[in-house]
Amino acid sequence: MAENKVSACFFHDEKPSVVRCNVCMKPLCENCVLRSGNGSYCSRTCANNAEKAVEHINELNEVNARADEIEKKQRTQSFIINSIILFVIFLLFFMAWRFYWIPLAMQKQIAASVHKSVPFLDFVIKFLMGK
Repeated sequence: MAENKVSACFFHDEKPSVVRCNVCMKPLCENCVLRSGNGSYCSRTCANNAEKAVEHINELNEVNARADEIEKKQRTQSFIINSIILFVIFLLFFMAWRFYWIPLAMQKQIAASVHKSVPFLDFVIKFLMGK
């Protein structure tokens, strides 16, 4: 069986370690450890490096948040543009169907039947018929 062996302090071989440095992972005794809000460190250099890393991560998070906002705006703009293009294509097909593919006699028959069933569309029918 493996024994639970406590490692010695990096700076004091005779003292057992209680924590490890959060940056370099050196074992530290209670006298050597430098505690701060972000963790335990062996020196001010490691504490500063950890602080810089946290600042850098926060900056990256801010950049990612701005990039997400820009991407959302671009998706919204793309949706609006695609919707307009689709509407224009639909309108062109409708106009081609209305003015080129349906014979004139049939157009008048359709207009008359629609006018009888939905009287308030009279203006729309007149507009589409070109009257």
